[in-house]
Formats: sequence, C-alpha cells, structure tokens
Amino acid sequence: GKLRELTSKQESMQQLFLWQQQEPSYSMLSDFSGRPSDGIDKITGERMTRNPEINQFEFTIASLVLLGKITSEDVRPILKKFESLSGNSNKITLCEDDGGTDEEESHNESDEQDDVDIIATEEQVA
Repeated sequence: GKLRELTSKQESMQQLFLWQQQEPSYSMLSDFSGRPSDGIDKITGERMTRNPEINQFEFTIASLVLLGKITSEDVRPILKKFESLSGNSNKITLCEDDGGTDEEESHNESDEQDDVDIIATEEQVA
C-alpha cells in the first residue's frame, strides 16, 4: 500500500531529476531522434553523415517516455500510422494534385456556382 506508493513516487522523482540534469549530447540526440544509432538510414541503406538533430515533438515524446508518463508501446502504433501516411518522406503533406483533390475542389466550385445561379434565378422571379 503506502510503501509501494512511496517507492513509486521516489522513482518518479528520480526520473524527473535525471531528466532535468540531462545536457544535450550526441548520444542523447541520437536516442531521442529514434533514428538508428549505427548511422545507417533504414530507407536508403546509406550511412548518414550529418549530426543527429531532433525537433520539439521528438524531444517531447522521448521526454515523456523517459519520465514514465507514457511507454514505448503507447507511441509505437502512432509512429506506425505516421509511417504509413508519410511514406518515404518522413512528413505528411497534401498536394492539390494528389488523388482527386482537384476533382473535389472543382466539384465544390461548380456546386457553389450552381447555388449562386439558383439564388440569382429565384431573386429574378421574386
């Protein structure tokens, strides 16, 4: 009961302290980035020559995992979903010339024009 609660609180405080004391280093950035530490890009198979870098979102997720607020298992399905949506680009973009977007926009524009024509006709009749 109480002993387990105190032990859990102590572990949480230790994790927070260690996280607060952590300084940026090559290994921290490599670990936080989620990219392979061996320096081999899993998509291209080429050796990566640039220094590791992370953005605020990678930093946030890695920090939450380190602090025990979430687990790697919590994050894994989200990352898989992102990978399936982003393909090889490592980002999700929507281009107007991708899969039917133009058709939808032109359809919506023609619908809007039909609505304008109907309103104009009704006003002329009234």
